[in-house]
Amino acid sequence: MRNYLDFAFKSIGIISAFVILVMVPAELTRFLKYSDEKYYIALTGVGTLILAIGTLMFMYFQTRVSDRVAKLQMFIQFDTKYDSDLLRAARNEIAPLLMSDPPIVARSQSEYVLDFFEMFASYTREKYLDYKMVSEAYSWPVRCYWHALYGYVTEMRKIYNDDSIYEHLQWLNDELEKDYSKGKRGGLSRQLTKDQVRHFLRSETKTIIP
Repeated sequence: MRNYLDFAFKSIGIISAFVILVMVPAELTRFLKYSDEKYYIALTGVGTLILAIGTLMFMYFQTRVSDRVAKLQMFIQFDTKYDSDLLRAARNEIAPLLMSDPPIVARSQSEYVLDFFEMFASYTREKYLDYKMVSEAYSWPVRCYWHALYGYVTEMRKIYNDDSIYEHLQWLNDELEKDYSKGKRGGLSRQLTKDQVRHFLRSETKTIIP
């Protein structure tokens, strides 16, 4: 829908520029030459129309800019929290446990990490965060943590008989997986492997608070 609006406003902009640069000077010349009241009325109407169109275009693009700024600010807030001492400590604690065989889940810290990603995914799903920005910066952590903790989430859903637990995180993971399967991520088409998840978790053990 937004692409259609962009095309429409660009078309209006081109038409407006043509009217301003070509038609208005021509009509103004005729008006000054003949001083006909009809030309004056027509010229006034065209000027009013251009002013109205210009105002609408300004409001539209101002809204677009405000929307992008708001999404960027929201992203920065989540990014700051992801690298906060508390979340880094939680990630550092659960990563080596999840690499064990069988995986061990530290419930409190795991849910702290899951809750962060659930909120992150919820804001992305509701378009308060820019999906492209999320995909480029957090595709790897989201997919790896979802795969590492999927068994725990499944167990919680069974215990509470509630499939909506961490549903937004599952949605985001599925969308990111689709991007990989369609080759949208750097031309790659691949499924996440256990070795890749372990490699990621091993890197998470280095997120020690200085």
